[in-house]
Amino acid sequence: MWIDRYGNQEPPEITLNIYYVGRPHHPERTHLSEETVEVRWFGPKDIPVDTLAFAHAEEAIRSWAEGSDGD
Repeated sequence: MWIDRYGNQEPPEITLNIYYVGRPHHPERTHLSEETVEVRWFGPKDIPVDTLAFAHAEEAIRSWAEGSDGD
């Protein structure tokens, strides 16, 4: 879990970010919806962390990737 802030307002809105590990049963069924621009699968060390929304995201992904078996 990570605590972060949302937006640039003062006082800041604080977020509690909880991450879960999941594995897709049918990754070939991935599809676009009205809320997505693109869908791609990444290995743990290939996730483009510099494009994610929250400042803590890079730390969270790297922490998970360090303990990942590479799948």
